[in-house]
Parts: sequence; structure tokens; C-alpha cells
Amino acid sequence: MISYLSIANAVSPPFQPELRAVAKKYTEFVTEWNPLYVKGSALFYQFEVKENCLITLVPDACCNILFTCQSDYARADFQGVFLKSYEIELQKDITYFGCKPYSILGLKPGGVSISNLLNMNVNFLDLYPHATQLIKEMAEDISFEQRIQTINRFKEEVMLSQDDSLFLVDEVSVLLCIENGEDLQHFPQMDYIEKQVGYSKRHFRQKFAEIFGFPPSYYGRIIRFQNTLKDIFFHKDLHYVEIATNNGYFDQSHLIREFKSFTDFSPQQFVDVTESLFLIN
Repeated sequence: MISYLSIANAVSPPFQPELRAVAKKYTEFVTEWNPLYVKGSALFYQFEVKENCLITLVPDACCNILFTCQSDYARADFQGVFLKSYEIELQKDITYFGCKPYSILGLKPGGVSISNLLNMNVNFLDLYPHATQLIKEMAEDISFEQRIQTINRFKEEVMLSQDDSLFLVDEVSVLLCIENGEDLQHFPQMDYIEKQVGYSKRHFRQKFAEIFGFPPSYYGRIIRFQNTLKDIFFHKDLHYVEIATNNGYFDQSHLIREFKSFTDFSPQQFVDVTESLFLIN
């Protein structure tokens, strides 16, 4: 029998190469966000940047809350799940604090469906009008740990809701983070997920799309893309052919096509652009 919790715990944090390239004083911490769901962790991170810059963020299947922690310009933005890469502008001498829940389940910002925030960057106050004090506190000169505690208190009081009907979608999202071990060429197989969750493909596809705003197959593609990014940047001894095989692509050409669909760059072009950002003084 599959241990969903062990699978969820094995999921590595989302990876944003360009952000890591331009960041200084970067720190991150993964902890529980929503105990109601198996995929209930969140990545908290904090950083500054070396110079004013415009960077590209890639799809990672997560929403993101980004606080600008500056007393004279305190603000927060809610970024929905993005299906393609998008750009954000960052300023030097400012501390940024981010919160990235691994799953959107249980989040109902301002009564708006998460699916309606797909590919959108929204002022946090537009979704949570009572967050003025939160944003002010996050901008104060406090530690990374204190910021985590502050957003967690607000989250418990305002941001989360319980919906038992989402447990199926939770299961599916966890299974989409692994290969089934039988045939990586069809990673992850809908037939395999159907067998594990006990519901028809049509049913869980419909439920998943209602919540996320896109089908589970696309979610699986994003997870595979994220795993590929980590192989490219963290396992530089691997050739693209090996990376393609390890992540369930048919071949290297298939990997390149998928990579371009998310970033508009080939893998090597993306690596070259990202590595050039490390040269920023």
C-alpha cells in the first residue's frame, strides 16, 4: 500500500534558478502549512538581490506570496499558479520574504477561487483586505523565523478553510509527484493513478481541473519540468540524454520541446542565461 505521507515528505522544494542566481543572504525553510492535506508543507524563503534586476520565474505548480519588507514601501503580492514563465522586478537593498505552499488546497483568498487566479499577480490586500497590519509587521526589522511565525498566525486565522471534498485532489496531486516505477515513458500514468485512488480517470480529472483550473496531466508536466531543472543544475555530470530518460521523456528532443514550452528557451540556453546572472556584482 502506498504511503502518501512518505511521498509528500520526499518532494523537494520548488526551484527557481534565476532567483537563486541573483539572490544574496538567501535562506529557506520547509515546514507544515496545512495539516489537513498530505501535501501540506510550504517553503518559506528570504533574500535580497545584488542589483536591481528583472528575473524570470518558471512554473512550479505552486502559488506564491511575496512580501516586500521595507517600512516605507511595505507590500505583498499573491501570485497564482503560472503555466508558463513570467517576469518580476526586484530592487537591491530590500529584504523579500516569500511563502510558497506546496498545494493550493484549502486556500480561498477573499472568497475567490484559486482557479480564477491562474497566471495572475494580485495585490495581497485585494484578496485579504484585513492584511494591512500583517504587511506592516512583516516589513519591520524582525528575523526570518519571526516572519514565519507572523504569517502562520495570519494563515490560521484568515487564509485556510476546510473542505473534505478536496481529499481526492490531494491524493492525485501527491501521486503526480512520483513515477509509478513501471513505465517512465508515460510518467505519471493516469491509469496508475486511477488504480491507486479508486475513482475513474474522468472523475478525478474533472475534480482536479475544477480546483486548479487545468488538468492533472499538465500538473504532472510541471512537476517533471521541475525535476528536470534540478537534474540540470544540481547534477552537472548528467548528459541531457540521461536527464531525459531519468524524467520520463521519450528522448532528448522531447525534453527540449517540453522545456521550451515552459521557458521559450532550450535547456542549454536557459542554463547560459541563468549562469550569466551569477556574474552580477
